[in-house]
Amino acid sequence: MKRFSVNLSLLGLSENEVKDNLSSLIAALSLREYLYNPKISWDREKAKLVAILESDGLDAKRTGLAVYDDFFETIVAVIHFSSEDGITLNVDAVKELN
Repeated sequence: MKRFSVNLSLLGLSENEVKDNLSSLIAALSLREYLYNPKISWDREKAKLVAILESDGLDAKRTGLAVYDDFFETIVAVIHFSSEDGITLNVDAVKELN
């Protein structure tokens, strides 16, 4: 297995929705033992949540998709968002770590 860093971005949340739920989001992510070193921040300029998570996997594509699924499930479970247009989650980059 290799370790990968997966960069995600989430559009459709407000800054207050992120700030009000940030500690709960990080706590929920820490319960997923196969996700490591969660780094979550708010990009005010682009109005999006930015997440960097590490996980082990066989290749970049499958690991990126697995982290996407886990992160999306966690977001939906933790944050009750108000956007009528919904949310959009993107995998921006997957990098193999040494």
